[in-house]
Amino acid sequence: IRTVQKDGVRVDGGTFIHGELGLYTLKRILVRQDPYDLGTIHCFDPADGHYICAAIDARLAGESRIEHAMQANALHKRLIQAGQALKQAPAKLGKRLIQAT
Repeated sequence: IRTVQKDGVRVDGGTFIHGELGLYTLKRILVRQDPYDLGTIHCFDPADGHYICAAIDARLAGESRIEHAMQANALHKRLIQAGQALKQAPAKLGKRLIQAT
């Protein structure tokens, strides 16, 4: 069990990242290291065991941390926009009902 930090998940001296982990920042997840690829961990929700993602240690994989950070930010923005749309939905529905009567 590990806590997702803003910069990723730390396991055995490595920091593993994936865009999906942006939704789990400061939450605890279950991680399993890939026995065939030490640069990859598999992340699961500890409550129900559903698979979240395969996070990588960008340093070991030779990938850019910036690209993964941009993916996480984009996912976070979409989540915020969806939440705001849900908040506004009742008001819009109320206006439509008033206009329809």
